[in-house]
Amino acid sequence: MKRLWSILDFFSKKRRDKALAYQDERDLFVQYYNAFRELLDSNHRVLETMADMQEKAEGTYAFDKGYLVNSFRTLIDTMEQIIGKLNLLSGNRHQTLMVPYQNCVNAIQQIIEPSVQIPETTNIIPLEQLSTADIGSAGGKMANL
Repeated sequence: MKRLWSILDFFSKKRRDKALAYQDERDLFVQYYNAFRELLDSNHRVLETMADMQEKAEGTYAFDKGYLVNSFRTLIDTMEQIIGKLNLLSGNRHQTLMVPYQNCVNAIQQIIEPSVQIPETTNIIPLEQLSTADIGSAGGKMANL
């Protein structure tokens, strides 16, 4: 009788272990499936944003710098999500994509939002001493007075 219980316990443990392994595989599949769906959604969002920007660039619509900055932010945020999902799905085989991504972001950011260098000067500059060479420190209107 004792032997019968040990055999039943063995099959019970085996069945339980098999069920746990199945649950782990199922959870992993659900995680990959959700990541893939999010990857597709992000890709669709990037394509929509690019198409909208292309339509605006054709000249039929007026747009301003704010539109460019907002579209750029949408693109870089979504592209970062795409790279993250690709890394999740591939076991981090696409980590090297972050370097060219950052290079592109920095290059575009310098064009859209250039940093202004203000030269070192005294706090007060007499108007008589201002010339067009002082645009960086006094501003365009004041330098041209």
